[in-house]
Amino acid sequence: AAATNRKLTAITKGYNQGFDRVEIPQDEWIYDETKNELYHYQNGVFETHAVIQRTANTHIQRRVFYAHHSLKVPAKESIPVHVERGTNGTLMIREVISTEPFQWKQIVSQSEIERSIIQRNKRHLQQVHCEGGPSTRQPLQQLSDLDSADMD
Repeated sequence: AAATNRKLTAITKGYNQGFDRVEIPQDEWIYDETKNELYHYQNGVFETHAVIQRTANTHIQRRVFYAHHSLKVPAKESIPVHVERGTNGTLMIREVISTEPFQWKQIVSQSEIERSIIQRNKRHLQQVHCEGGPSTRQPLQQLSDLDSADMD
């Protein structure tokens, strides 16, 4: 029965295999000129920073962005940039690295793949706590507190 179950599972769901590669952006900072948004790749996720003021200034380097962020995936046409942090916590594009869209690099080392996935999952799961998701509010918080007390 177990062998039949394995065969049926393989037919319907395919064989489960580990990742043989993951892709991450080559650059830490990326700018989407169309949406006027700045992206920071950190711990497996893209943090997007909104522009403080929309001006008629056509120089990308003059754009200033808020330090706080939300999570969002950048458009494929976004370009790599260098960013500097202002003394007041704002972000400013210092230099455009390339006018070509940002590129991805493949990671094939199993230890690096594992590290990248763990970083991403940790950051993703922390998002609920950081942003005050449903499980951090009553009545779910009370249930979580009771479960924690039962484990002691």
